[in-house]
Amino acid sequence: MKDAYNFYLDHKEDPRIYSRDMDPHLTTSALVLAPGSSRVLMVFHKIFQAWSLPGGHLDGDRDLEVSCRREIFEETGLSIEERGQLLDVRYLDVKDHYRRGDFVKSHRHLNFAFFYQLEKTPPVRPKEDENEGVDFLSIKDLDFLVQEAHMLPFYKDLIDQALNLQKRP
Repeated sequence: MKDAYNFYLDHKEDPRIYSRDMDPHLTTSALVLAPGSSRVLMVFHKIFQAWSLPGGHLDGDRDLEVSCRREIFEETGLSIEERGQLLDVRYLDVKDHYRRGDFVKSHRHLNFAFFYQLEKTPPVRPKEDENEGVDFLSIKDLDFLVQEAHMLPFYKDLIDQALNLQKRP
C-alpha cells in the first residue's frame, strides 16, 4: 500500500495519471455493504465475465472519492450522498482484453478503494453497455461466485477492513 500511495504522491500533478495514458493509471473501487453487513454490492462485468466491485477509471476527474461515487451511480443506479472512507490503495494487474472492439494490452491500475455502509437496501440496475447484472451478493458465497480468483483476496481484504472499522468504538 505504501509504495502505491507514494507513486500517487509523486505523480498526482501529472494529468496522464487521471486518464488512461499512463501505466499505472488511477482507478477506484467501491465496497458497498448492505444493512447488516452480510451482503456486498457487485456488478457482473461483460468484458471479464465476472462479478466485481463497482468502480472504474477517473477519466480526468481529480477527486478520487467523487469519481468512485460517480462510478457507483453509473454502474448500479445507486446514488450515495455521503463521502466514503478510504480503505486501501494498491496496484491491480489487468489482463489483455478487448474493450468495445479495441485491444487493450495488460497494464496496472493504481486503485483507491472506498467503503460505504448503507442503511437501506435500495433497488439497483446494471449499466447495460458494461454489466450484465448488479446485485447485493452474500459475502459468505463470494468464494463460489467470484470468477476471477486473483481478485478474491482483494475483495476479502476490503471486506475484513470494513468489518473491523465497524467494530471500533
